[in-house]
Amino acid sequence: MNHYLKLDSYVFDGNATRSVTCELAVGDATVSFARPFVQIATHLAVTPIVEADDHGIRFRLDAWCAMNFGHAGPITILPLTIGNQAVAVAVAREFDADPTIAWTSPAADVLAWCQRWVARQNGGDQR
Repeated sequence: MNHYLKLDSYVFDGNATRSVTCELAVGDATVSFARPFVQIATHLAVTPIVEADDHGIRFRLDAWCAMNFGHAGPITILPLTIGNQAVAVAVAREFDADPTIAWTSPAADVLAWCQRWVARQNGGDQR
């Protein structure tokens, strides 16, 4: 075995057990489940992209996103799909540390932050 990846679906924060519920349509049914994630800080995680079709649900380990699971606001998943788990971790930490944005910012501001991040990665520094 070369690699090991543990996807949790809950975390104990010292006071209570917390999980992130996800609902997806699969055919004619709505499926509700605890979304798997890798916790990287008290309130930060990265989670694989979850996709549904008419036959089932797929957890994509080649596509990740950053998630805040309720610290100082609601559960927020950045609208940015990253093809590498380590880079998704870096994005989560960078977003969390940026004093110009917050997990509770309006969706348009969060999207603009993500677009600027992508532009910087592509060589166009658009701070």
